[in-house]
Amino acid sequence: MLIFRVSRTLNRTLSRGLAAAALLTVQMSVTGAAAGEALVDFFATQGCVIGPSTYALARAEGFEARAIDALVEQAGKDPETVRTVDWLVLSRAACTIRPPLPRSTRDDGPQHEMHG
Repeated sequence: MLIFRVSRTLNRTLSRGLAAAALLTVQMSVTGAAAGEALVDFFATQGCVIGPSTYALARAEGFEARAIDALVEQAGKDPETVRTVDWLVLSRAACTIRPPLPRSTRDDGPQHEMHG
């Protein structure tokens, strides 16, 4: 009887563990896909090219090197991708060029009220 209870408890624990692992895998896949889309969106604002300067900009924006490298590897398999020395021009199917979103850095200095 004791072996049966231990076995039943172990089965429930394993089932919950497997369900949690499956959920975590799905969440990681969705998160990875979203991160991949964000990365392609970033490069779309950089002319759909990956090279030394855009790679560095992507890293500065917080994208992981392994995510960028995975995109480079995936793009390299696309026959429409153009490689020129250090630069990779992503295909139209992979990336559509968009203008970058401007960041305001304007500083008008201190504000003064006019008394008249």
